[in-house]
Amino acid sequence: MTRMQAVKDYFARLILFVGDKPLWLVALFFGVFAPLWVFGQLAEELWEGKPFFFDVPVLHFIHSFASPTLDVWIGHLTRLGGATGMVPLSVAICVFLLVQRRARDARFFAVAAGGAALINLLAKACFGRARPALWPSPMPETDYSFPSGHAMASMAVAAAIMVMVWPTRWRWPLGIVAGVFVSLIGLTRLYLGVHFPSDILAGWSVSLAWVLGVALIVEVRHAPPALAEVRHALQKWRKNIKREFRVLRLVAADARTPRWSKILLSLAIGYTLMPFDLIPDFLPGIGHLDDAIIIPLLVVLALRRVPPEVLAECRQQATAEQEAAV
Repeated sequence: MTRMQAVKDYFARLILFVGDKPLWLVALFFGVFAPLWVFGQLAEELWEGKPFFFDVPVLHFIHSFASPTLDVWIGHLTRLGGATGMVPLSVAICVFLLVQRRARDARFFAVAAGGAALINLLAKACFGRARPALWPSPMPETDYSFPSGHAMASMAVAAAIMVMVWPTRWRWPLGIVAGVFVSLIGLTRLYLGVHFPSDILAGWSVSLAWVLGVALIVEVRHAPPALAEVRHALQKWRKNIKREFRVLRLVAADARTPRWSKILLSLAIGYTLMPFDLIPDFLPGIGHLDDAIIIPLLVVLALRRVPPEVLAECRQQATAEQEAAV
């Protein structure tokens, strides 16, 4: 199998996998695409040199609660979200998983946590944003600010743990603990005045998207290959996109179409007509992800659940409308 065939086969697996598992479809859009959109918006504004209206007011508000005693406690807590806390914790989790003979989970966790750290280093070097200098910090930092390394590390570890425990009864208790921990780490960085709120939001967003993206890749790799079915659907979509757009409108309006398919088709049609992109085009590699993947993915997933007779009738009606227009 060539590299291009392998890529096509992977996306075929992806489409069928999320189509049969609605929870993963929700995770794909709200855990990967939505956070990427948030990060993209923040990165675009920062790249253009535009200030964020909420950064300075939020920092001043949090600093109004500062005290010498709180400085000490915040200092201890913030170390847990940095290398002092995250590296030993990550190593311990990997060792535990290997001892439990869960090598696949150990590899996933190592890639999720290690990849987030690498992304943080590259992003900081790329954007080169200076640290806030609104007051002397009790724990000053000297490297770049965007995105927050503490926010990314804590989110990566917490999200990776949640992915592994989600099928178990521990997901809600650990989810609450993880959410509180990640929020507190982000708050300590703002209290110390070493990060802007936009740094924290960017760190959380890109880290969450990375971890869930890695988790999805791991799951899809173990899904059965089904390239022919998806390739056929995508080729039909590309050949006659104008007629297919009419078909989609008719299918979405048909009373026999399942509600889940109507929602997906409405999202695809609405996104096509939007005057702006959710993922900015200037982002390398992912800037055109929405056009190349999101819309065809929504369409294929929706049509897989539409009764064949409904789809056939809508195609006939769309063809008749197209011929009448000519």
